[in-house]
Amino acid sequence: MTQRTNAAPADAPTRTHLYAAFDCVVESDLPLPLLSAAEGGEPCLRVRRGDTACRSAAPGEPVSDLRDAAGGLVYRVERHGGQYLWRYPDLGEFTIAADGSTVLWDAADAQAPDMAAALAGPVIGFALQLQGRTSLHGSAVVVDGHAIGLIAPSGHGKSTLAAALLGRGAALLTDDVLMLRAGGDAVRALPGPSCMKLWPDALDGVVGLADWEALPRHASWLEKRVLRVDARPAAGRVPGARSSAQPLGALFVLWPSTADSPIERTRLRGRDALMALVANGYNAHLLALEPRLLAVQLDLFRTLVRDVPVSVLRYPRSFARIAGVADAVVAWGSAGGGADDGRD
Repeated sequence: MTQRTNAAPADAPTRTHLYAAFDCVVESDLPLPLLSAAEGGEPCLRVRRGDTACRSAAPGEPVSDLRDAAGGLVYRVERHGGQYLWRYPDLGEFTIAADGSTVLWDAADAQAPDMAAALAGPVIGFALQLQGRTSLHGSAVVVDGHAIGLIAPSGHGKSTLAAALLGRGAALLTDDVLMLRAGGDAVRALPGPSCMKLWPDALDGVVGLADWEALPRHASWLEKRVLRVDARPAAGRVPGARSSAQPLGALFVLWPSTADSPIERTRLRGRDALMALVANGYNAHLLALEPRLLAVQLDLFRTLVRDVPVSVLRYPRSFARIAGVADAVVAWGSAGGGADDGRD
């Protein structure tokens, strides 16, 4: 790995910021505009710029790779001894402590916005997992005081369907990382950043923003844009967000199909529901290296399967029919996921 000498001088003042994410306070010297400011509280995660500790020509123990449609490497995660290295080629690196308490970031100044985007979603989600928190790869909205979760691999339309649900009166709780907490009388979904990452066709066809080019890019190399969602209408924002944990009322595993397909819901039970959650766990490869985290996750998933309806949602991948899909999700989700299979 190439050495960089871009750390701030030792005598330079470092300004830190407090942010709220997933019911956690994050202290960071890198501005994170995708996160909401926290008024105070003891940080559970500290982010600092500095020379990352996993600098070695030898590769570490592989955790996961993400590649684009052309096969290019987007990022790679490795374990080096007691730390994890999250590396973006030609962009920068994050070193994450094994207990998830600290993150070191290293990038050129011009690339700091891209590093902030990566940090505010997947990297913070990864660090909080190392602290023992459980996450699914999904989005969630709130309807009638309960969260409805949408889980699926990348590219299955989670954010697009969540945006359509906002158009039907739902409120955004989180996008892409669905963090859960068991306690009291319910499994609760935790609030993520008050924004959504959407492709231009979804912004135009679902949200109705023909001038999507005015929105900031999620990353400099992607056309995906950041749509801010707020509890109150404001310039450049869409109303409808929640900033507190909500009881999870239903969970849908998305299964997109052809434009002329029916909208169908199939309830999963027992082992089938449990395996669907495991398959859609966030950073699932990490759990193979961290048995303690796997045990915590499975305990929460067993509680979830017992108390929360989990269903497969087969739906047409069509902007022309997305409103009908959203209506069906609201109806089935509000009814507790439905006791039986359903079809629209």
